[in-house]
Amino acid sequence: MARGARRSRGDVLWFVPGRKTPIAASTAAESLTLGLLAEQGHTFASARDALTYGSPEEHAILAAYIERGYADTKMQDLGVQADAEPTWGEMLNTNGN
Repeated sequence: MARGARRSRGDVLWFVPGRKTPIAASTAAESLTLGLLAEQGHTFASARDALTYGSPEEHAILAAYIERGYADTKMQDLGVQADAEPTWGEMLNTNGN
């Protein structure tokens, strides 16, 4: 790796309130999985229990929130959501026109 080059952390960065640096990173697919659990009303602890076939990164994200005291917090309360795919209109209008 060249000096000063940064390794990609992932498509989605995960934050906790009051912290500027991310606590974890994931792919968009992993973010979608966690977002679907959030839409079902899960807390971070219940999502960990419900996620039986999740990736190691998904489990690590949930563990990072739980370690920071958010085990009984609903995921949606911290903004976790399953974002829908952008429409063609949104993709074509990326330059602000």
